[in-house]
Amino acid sequence: MGRKRKHGARENGEGEYPPAPVLESQAFESFYKGQQLVPESEWEDFMATLRRPLGVSFRITGSAQDPQALALRERIERDFVAKMQGMVVDGQPLPPPVPIAWLPDRLCWRFDVSRAVLRGKGARR
Repeated sequence: MGRKRKHGARENGEGEYPPAPVLESQAFESFYKGQQLVPESEWEDFMATLRRPLGVSFRITGSAQDPQALALRERIERDFVAKMQGMVVDGQPLPPPVPIAWLPDRLCWRFDVSRAVLRGKGARR
């Protein structure tokens, strides 16, 4: 019996885990071109937009009357958001999380970075 590999281990130790996603599909493109939802002149811009990574959002459960939710919100604002001002990853400025305006009491936040950056797959400065 051989040794079991740990989850995510690579056979030869090379490459990236998880592998980079494939953001091209001929079937996808032909289906949506056939629907004629996007004018041909805008097709490349449309596809480029679809290939951009999605941002991340998170929510603090509770309400404005919940002292634990308020304490967590204050800690996030004080210890994390404030320290992220001016952070640079891979030579690009990293925008700090911002509250989602249409939800009350700053209990829901949006972070316009990819999950890969959040997981530390970039050079942070």
